[in-house]
Amino acid sequence: MGEIAKISSGKAIPSCEISETLSDGFYPCYGGNGLRGYVDHYSHVGLTPVIGRVGALCGNVHLPQDKFYATEHALVVILKTNDKPHFIEYILGSLNLRQYAKGVAQPVLSASSLSDIPIPIPPMEEQERIVAELDLLQSVIDKKKAQLDEYDKLAQSIFYDMFGDPVDNEKGWEMKKLGEVCLLKAGKAIKASELSDNNAPSLYPCYGGNGIRGYINKYSHTESYPIVGRQGALCGNVNYAEAPFYATEHAVVAKPIKAIDTKWLFFQLKFMRLNQYAHGVAQPGLAVQDLEPLDCVLPPLSLQQSFAEKIEAIEHQKELVKQSLNEVKTLFDSRMDYYFN
Repeated sequence: MGEIAKISSGKAIPSCEISETLSDGFYPCYGGNGLRGYVDHYSHVGLTPVIGRVGALCGNVHLPQDKFYATEHALVVILKTNDKPHFIEYILGSLNLRQYAKGVAQPVLSASSLSDIPIPIPPMEEQERIVAELDLLQSVIDKKKAQLDEYDKLAQSIFYDMFGDPVDNEKGWEMKKLGEVCLLKAGKAIKASELSDNNAPSLYPCYGGNGIRGYINKYSHTESYPIVGRQGALCGNVNYAEAPFYATEHAVVAKPIKAIDTKWLFFQLKFMRLNQYAHGVAQPGLAVQDLEPLDCVLPPLSLQQSFAEKIEAIEHQKELVKQSLNEVKTLFDSRMDYYFN
């Protein structure tokens, strides 16, 4: 890698200068875990591969298309040759760069270790042919992901249409504390050695602070419930865990103790923007005690169930898209394996 590119870290930037939303005159800002937000100035111009240097997702690869900013937690790959940036992006994505990271609690990649990695560089004509094929498959994947996003937006629109914003409660529903309508309880710790990346039929999804952490040969719950990430980079995220599943100590299971539809409760929690109640910066966290006193709207059960029926229809369509998406991903992975492994 060092023969074809100069690899170096970006520059630090105060968190207060990073916006979560894209505004006019702002540029994407990349950090250790990928896109971190948006800033009003840039450090590099696009088609320059960026690698996450520090953090839970260290080794992730992105190729900004325009002006962008790279923080000190990202590595910028500035090509010294005329090789196609898209081709280099695909090669880097195939290398599982995280394997070169050092450290456990906070894995870190160094520019020097990446510079020593050998990579194949075929003639330009071959690079263009490979990129054209992979880009075509990637475009199909992106379109299917966009379909899933549209279904999620539809579900959100239906929720707001039926119940309004649960924070403002403009429809005047009965209000209860979250701890009054459901039992909130963190899961139990497990050893990392118990987890598998393989979703085999004999294994069950294991939820941690950032969603599904892996798969395990035991389960802690036999019914489906909403799950709140309690600790980690995505602290406050909400997932709907289909039973059976396992929850670790970094996840909070929300089990209704009143007549509440669990699928409705999932959306209620999702729209409460729970990440705003997290504590800490380097390792944000949510305690059960932070969640229990939060206000929660409580519309009639019949209305909750009506909403759940609509969501079931949407979820059915989403499953069809997901199946198709997985097929294209499998094809994409097989072509990546063919070209680079």
